[in-house]
Amino acid sequence: MKTSLLAMAFAFCACGGFAQNLIQNGDFTQVKHTGLYPECGTNSGKASLFTEELTWNKCGKLEVDKIMKDKNGNETANAYVWIGGDSSKGGGFAVKPNTVYRFSVEIKGNAAKAGVNAVEWIGNDLWKDMRSVKSTVGNIKVQKEWTLYKGTFKTGPNAKRAALGLQLWWNTKYGPQKFKVGDYILFDNVKVEEEKNKIDVPAPAAGKPEAKTVKAAKTSLVASAPVIDGILDEAVWADASEIKDFVPLKKKEFSAVETSVKLLSDQKNLYLGITCREPLAVNDSVRTDSSAVWNGDVMEIFFGPKNGDRILSQFVVGAGGGRYASHGAAEVRNYDKWEAKTAKDVNGWHAEVRIPFSELGWNSPAETGEMIAFNVCRQRKKAGELLTWSPLKQSFHEVGNFGTLVLNDYAAGLNKKYHLKVSGIDRSAFEKLSAETEAALLKAKYERNAKRRFSAAPVSVTADFAVPFVPDEIFNPVESIHLKAAVNEFKPLPLAIANLTDKTAEYRVVLETAEGYNGGYGLKGFPEKQITLRKAVRFKDSDQDAGSLRLDPLPKTDQACTVTIPPKEAGLVWFDFNTEDVKPGMYQGRIRIIPLSEPAKWESVNGGFHNRKYTGGMLDIPVTLEVRNIILSRHPALPAGFFQNAENENMFRLMAEIGVSDFGILPWSFMFKLDKDGNIDPAGYQAPTQKMIKNLREHQEWGRKYGIHPTYFIGFSAYRTFQSLYNAKNNPARSAKLWPQWITAVKKLMNDNGVSDQDFAIETWDEPDPKLLDELIATHAAAKKAAPPVRLLLTLGAHIMSAADMEKLAPHTDEWVLWSYGYFERPEHRDFIRRALASGKKIRHYTCSTSMRAHLDRNYRKNAWFGEYHKLNGNMMFWFSDCYGGYGASDWKVAMGGGIAYRSFDEFMPSIRYMAMRQGMTDVKYLAKLREVAGNSPDAQKFLADAPKRVVIDFGHDPSMPDKVREEAAELILKLQKSQ
Repeated sequence: MKTSLLAMAFAFCACGGFAQNLIQNGDFTQVKHTGLYPECGTNSGKASLFTEELTWNKCGKLEVDKIMKDKNGNETANAYVWIGGDSSKGGGFAVKPNTVYRFSVEIKGNAAKAGVNAVEWIGNDLWKDMRSVKSTVGNIKVQKEWTLYKGTFKTGPNAKRAALGLQLWWNTKYGPQKFKVGDYILFDNVKVEEEKNKIDVPAPAAGKPEAKTVKAAKTSLVASAPVIDGILDEAVWADASEIKDFVPLKKKEFSAVETSVKLLSDQKNLYLGITCREPLAVNDSVRTDSSAVWNGDVMEIFFGPKNGDRILSQFVVGAGGGRYASHGAAEVRNYDKWEAKTAKDVNGWHAEVRIPFSELGWNSPAETGEMIAFNVCRQRKKAGELLTWSPLKQSFHEVGNFGTLVLNDYAAGLNKKYHLKVSGIDRSAFEKLSAETEAALLKAKYERNAKRRFSAAPVSVTADFAVPFVPDEIFNPVESIHLKAAVNEFKPLPLAIANLTDKTAEYRVVLETAEGYNGGYGLKGFPEKQITLRKAVRFKDSDQDAGSLRLDPLPKTDQACTVTIPPKEAGLVWFDFNTEDVKPGMYQGRIRIIPLSEPAKWESVNGGFHNRKYTGGMLDIPVTLEVRNIILSRHPALPAGFFQNAENENMFRLMAEIGVSDFGILPWSFMFKLDKDGNIDPAGYQAPTQKMIKNLREHQEWGRKYGIHPTYFIGFSAYRTFQSLYNAKNNPARSAKLWPQWITAVKKLMNDNGVSDQDFAIETWDEPDPKLLDELIATHAAAKKAAPPVRLLLTLGAHIMSAADMEKLAPHTDEWVLWSYGYFERPEHRDFIRRALASGKKIRHYTCSTSMRAHLDRNYRKNAWFGEYHKLNGNMMFWFSDCYGGYGASDWKVAMGGGIAYRSFDEFMPSIRYMAMRQGMTDVKYLAKLREVAGNSPDAQKFLADAPKRVVIDFGHDPSMPDKVREEAAELILKLQKSQ
């Protein structure tokens, strides 16, 4: 609890309070009105609350509901929604005139384009006083995946209120109509705040940081334990400590329905006596111990981790007596270790619970004054209400927002934690003294850091790297870094370095062993060649928005290991630790950051010449890399592919490191000569084919070198390409004659060069229109007749094909590559996918994120998780390297159009988007390892069944969930290996 409090409060004091989001319900989870009223308003089109089918994510939807025609015959499509304020009170949130406001919004949809702007009001009339305001984003090309847009707008001299605006608009006097009725965009996670550089904002005038007051409860020491029977009739309950101040989840007002929890303890156990008043009918239908307990009324008892061995401890008791227990992940089947009994009366229901302290992480008898993070929550099933004792933001699992449970005596608790000599205090005094002491600790920390001219802290792989880059983490500088990794993974350490001065500064950043004035390179005992230091480069993320930049390319640092950082911003260096074949153990060193523009001295100690002391702004951060005894496979758990081949060995290696084993070959490469009778000569290779064969053989060689067994995707649209190669597109007879011959020739070429039939697939059609179904079936049937072993593949995209039509193609189709956002939401498609997988067909999904602003967590890290959740055979993405004019030819000239690697001459380097995807590929390797060691463990099997759903569905919008689940998997692996 202390750590999270420090982080929060220091961030507050360092920047004087971060700017407030002026949108109240930007994630739409609390919106009640289906029309998004009153925070959203519209003057045309249809705005509504929308729930995504797969993830149940709530968001806003704006759609075109009609096309209007004027007297001149011009058609206008218009749909507009403003977001912010209260439309019943004139619309918009209060703003300052002539002030810049920064916004961010996530958008996806099927509309061709959209406008992102703002609207302001100069008076109180909703319509007459409304004025449009341009934003720095302006018009966008709508993407099919969630894409984050950031920008600013400036209010006018008379502005009183403003809101963010989204619009779908076109008039045919400017060209053909771009919209039709039903075209839409979805929008989510809307934020608007007054623009302030967080580094520039001064600390509070008083210089005294604020610390949140945390709710507290204590137990009463009991000599004789109560009988656990659900009836609170023993005398000990009459004198027990009690908490009753419950509030609805995400709200602050007290609940009108009483909930009481009484607390007792001895050295071995904690006892809870619970009373739930219920004016409606009590739902006590569940009497078994399982997750079904949530089908009725329940009380949930939460504790934070005691020894860092779990995320939390959760004990659930249903009104019918059913129970459930968890450590924040899979069910913990320890029902014989703790007790709970329930009883019902005319006023509601009661529960008595006994939880041994050993089940919470205690290794010795509990002592007076010991504390643990604690919360109690209630579900009223019929009322549809969720209550919590400690106020929470979103969910019951927010350990950082739990209260504190003190054993027996508040004064003893303060003495143990803070060494305060107090006595006879009550709850109120304990909460007040705790907050004041935390504030004093924060102030001391602030004063230590206030003199710093730069700051450094690790950030998430999926952080927001848009420029200006000023992550919150830099306001809570770390004192040490501890990383955990398995054998055979790439462990990243993205480190933000903030320049707190008003001038551009240069910094030398090195990782060295912690001995002497200057240590050796790297971590002590860790292979030097398996550590890479990169620095992030600012690069435009769009060619439409002037000045829109983000950190994305990650070239290796230069010989001096320096990074240049603008004033009042942060830069990024990126350490990569390759743990391939590294022995488990602790590897230690330090990150040393030296400002090259700050004054410093190298002073003699006691007049010695060599005995010197450095005084200056240098910062040393101790680093420990803990390589755990978990050996991951070198091979991807779910192979990735990018529809591309590797241009050279450097590109192949970078692809292999992210988990690629499937490589693309363009069908244009299969150019066979015709013999005198007009038939394809399988041995008559033309020049492009000879070049392709050379590259194919190189792939085999590189595969052996890097431990990869390459497979091949021959695409795009092999059938249409074949027709172009042989001038057969408008000649059905020629197509019918040569298509089977071409298929047979491709098979022979691949086999002759060491590629078996199982290791390549021919993509006959790429995202075909379903109207061509008969032609698709005919081309597949002809190919299968000519060469039955050849694997035929279809890629289906935005032209959504029905499951019924897919069934017609299934007998002639071996593999499917399905658009992630088009074929996994409809039940009929999911049913088809399950049947196809069960019959031995190979199915992969693909995304096509052509915008560099695509969400790093949703679009890149969770790409592999998506395949894991749907139990697919692999993951595809368009594409690895932009190849307009040749691989990498457009790099550094235009914003990336999907590629996640940059080319500089013959060197390929990763982007931050590459790193996010690689992290997801590594995540699912942990699940594969757990599957390997799980055996018949019910905990492991339950975890494996639940984990992908938690990441993709239940917490699909939580970027921290993959890290949590991955760590839980690691703990289970270590536990199972130890028991075996």
